Amino acid sequence: MVIFSEIMMRYRLTCSKCDMDHTHETDSMDGIKDFWDGWNKSHEKNMKCVHEYLFEKLK
Repeated sequence: MVIFSEIMMRYRLTCSKCDMDHTHETDSMDGIKDFWDGWNKSHEKNMKCVHEYLFEKLK
């Protein structure tokens, strides 16, 4: 049996240092900052900008 979780919220992810502007969906904002900070650490060698993330909850 496969159980699908319903997407409950959207958030806008921007960077204070560059023009990155993405919208993502999630079922919880818990852990989102840790996830993206981990992404920076894992991929910073290949990134043009090591982002300083700003999060905005969308309806």
